Amino acid sequence: MQCYACDSKISKARKVKLRVVKNFDPRLGGPDSAAFISYKEDTTFRWAVICEECYCCIDNHCGVEAIGFNSFNLAGVSRSGKATVIDEAKYIEFQRREAMKLGIDLQGPN
Repeated sequence: MQCYACDSKISKARKVKLRVVKNFDPRLGGPDSAAFISYKEDTTFRWAVICEECYCCIDNHCGVEAIGFNSFNLAGVSRSGKATVIDEAKYIEFQRREAMKLGIDLQGPN
């Protein structure tokens, strides 16, 4: 597995609802513009796996922290130590379930 926030290789992770914090320049367009739609997509909370060190940094009183060149915001459901700890096997199962939602079979033909 790889930490979404710092890109380090990890054997255990926290599965969290996370988003990147970005500012939108209104000169790029209004609510129907491709730029704003992309901005909304980029800043939507999504499931991610992060290392314990990054989790400890982001799981603070406001749920926001800069790691590397990005700032991250941790959703309330993942704060205050509530994020699940997963290992490689649970991560693979999570990926398989998410792929199935998209109609993708990660196990391939038998």
